[in-house]
Amino acid sequence: MDIFELVEQLETSELHLRHLATRSERFYREFVVAKKSGGGRKIVAPSDDLKDMQKKIAVLLLNKVDLHEACTGYRNGKSIIDNAQPHVGQHFVLNMDLKDFFPSISSNRVTGLFYNLGWERPVAMLLARITTYKGSLPQGAPSSPAIANLLCRRLDTRLSNFSRVRGWQYTRYCDDLTISGQGTPDSDTDTIYSIIESEGFTVNLDKTRTRFKHQRQVVTGIVVNQEVRIPREQRRLLRAICHQMSMEPESFRGVSNQVLGQLSFAQMVEGQNAPETYRESAQCLLDAKKLARQAGATY
Repeated sequence: MDIFELVEQLETSELHLRHLATRSERFYREFVVAKKSGGGRKIVAPSDDLKDMQKKIAVLLLNKVDLHEACTGYRNGKSIIDNAQPHVGQHFVLNMDLKDFFPSISSNRVTGLFYNLGWERPVAMLLARITTYKGSLPQGAPSSPAIANLLCRRLDTRLSNFSRVRGWQYTRYCDDLTISGQGTPDSDTDTIYSIIESEGFTVNLDKTRTRFKHQRQVVTGIVVNQEVRIPREQRRLLRAICHQMSMEPESFRGVSNQVLGQLSFAQMVEGQNAPETYRESAQCLLDAKKLARQAGATY
């Protein structure tokens, strides 16, 4: 496929594409966000114009390409629940994290991806320049998750096949990899790491852990020992919040969005097992926010 087909699919002009691709670094700003584990994570955010084009590339060119079934992150119709569910009730759960996931994907690999998707090499290079920053995939660009997922298809296939032969389960949510099953993975971890490294990624050993059924097993923030549940400490916090809300609802003025997010997440994870107080408290907050908006205030 050539530049004319690209222009037609993206509903833009060649001049605009080349404008965004030339010295694309000037269309970004860098900042650092705090990580829960400490330290910071560098984010590079594209300008609105570049972001709009990257969204088009993701939606019109990339999201139509099939992904491996083990891929659950940044994928329509999938969630962290789909990522956690296959690992419920297993003897062991092995959690791994890919180090510097987006930055470790080079612009050359991105060029190769677009070329393998059928674009002429000059067009593939143009698309790579629009979707990369300083030679790698930027964390903060809307096209980065779709590109990373497609570049992980072979990794997902290899680890899925490796796990299936042993009767194990494998899923990947962005840079979080999970393998679970019966027995123990101890004798196979070196092989697993080798597969990952041969696909151009590095395991963050500081975030790698194996948990057995007598321990708390967590996959992307969800406990999976017997069923998908939010962690016990989070349930306790939400029970306290619900009780406080029934006594002093005004005390949540200014933090209602954060509390609503926590309640919604808990209801999504636990489904029918979620306490009725979660729904009641969420409705209480929504009603208060609605009344505040009608009065021209915030809640």
